Amino acid sequence: MDNVQPFFEWLSKELTPTAAINLAPVVIYFSTLILSIFRATEVSLRNVFAHPTNPLHLALSLLSFYLAWFHILAWMLPSSTDLAKFSLEEWAVRNDAFNEAYRLVTGSAEQWWWSSQLLLWTVPVIVWMWSEGVSHAGTKGFLKRMDFASTLVYVWLGFFGAMSVGFSLFALQQNVADGAAIVVDRARKPSFTICVAAATAALSILLTPYISPSSPLFVGSLAVLHVALLLPISGVSLFPTPPPRRPVSVRKEPRSLVILYALLAGVNFASYLHLTMQYFFPSPIESLKLSPNFMERAWNLWNTPNVNHCQGSISGDLVFATITSAIVMGSEVFKRRNPRKRSGDSLIKQGVTAAVWIVATPVFSVSVTFPLFMAWRETWGGHVAWISDEALKRDEVSSADVQKSVKE
Repeated sequence: MDNVQPFFEWLSKELTPTAAINLAPVVIYFSTLILSIFRATEVSLRNVFAHPTNPLHLALSLLSFYLAWFHILAWMLPSSTDLAKFSLEEWAVRNDAFNEAYRLVTGSAEQWWWSSQLLLWTVPVIVWMWSEGVSHAGTKGFLKRMDFASTLVYVWLGFFGAMSVGFSLFALQQNVADGAAIVVDRARKPSFTICVAAATAALSILLTPYISPSSPLFVGSLAVLHVALLLPISGVSLFPTPPPRRPVSVRKEPRSLVILYALLAGVNFASYLHLTMQYFFPSPIESLKLSPNFMERAWNLWNTPNVNHCQGSISGDLVFATITSAIVMGSEVFKRRNPRKRSGDSLIKQGVTAAVWIVATPVFSVSVTFPLFMAWRETWGGHVAWISDEALKRDEVSSADVQKSVKE
């Protein structure tokens, strides 16, 4: 990171109107990222002690952001040699950071083993954010009254900063929303849009290793992946449906969201198992016995995050995503209420259940255990779904009614 000061000195000397135009995408990128950081951090700092796990989420998001951007800046900023070699205009034209970063994390079997897990984990996380977040129609009044950040802020932060950062801060806000019974827009039944988006994104990820990094299809596949996941969070609906007029206490959840999570878990597990077996046992003969190169391959896989700065960033993102997901799943287990009892399960049973999910996460990949857990969670029942601002304006329901419905 010693090249930061020389870079800004070079930038001040080389900045011209033409170079500024070429740098416009970079400026937009960082402006969007900074605005997302400020909004998400402001909400998080105000609610950091609202739930026992919130300080952990905030600390993990800060560590993840530091690690990710230490590597990103070390890779993006030109070296002292490049500063003497290029003008700012030439550097801006040559610097295709977004696509080049993906090329650097998909170049080998070891790199794709790490990178694919983070990308495949992102798909069910977006489904969870879409379902759980205060992001849909009919919630603007609640957003204003509770001063929550839109789900889009956290997704934007995840895409432009680090996915584990946006995920951690979103989980922090959701702890506050759940505690205050602000579950005003839980779209428990997935829309056609989110189903198409999840399927498109998963297919795009699975096809990535079969597309040449130099091919235009590689860039197109990345664009499809990000646009598909952003559309439902942005409020785009292929077949929009009006929100219900009053809150509904849901005792029997629709199974379609369970199916969506389960399908994503199955696809992710198939990918994880295939990549792992293909890497350690590349031939049928080696699949019958422990390969003599097994330990060497295991060491290479372990050392992959050190291959380059981009790989270090995405691998670190995966590690923090795994830790944060384990915390979210453990926390949700302890939040669970047994609908057949006035209280929840015993602390011992909850602790054992949480421990099983936490231990299974690094073993079977967070891309598998997270959607599988969410599929199971959807069967618990007892959620409150949807309440529109129109109903509040007509005084048909109040926040106290929502609180009472949750307690019941």
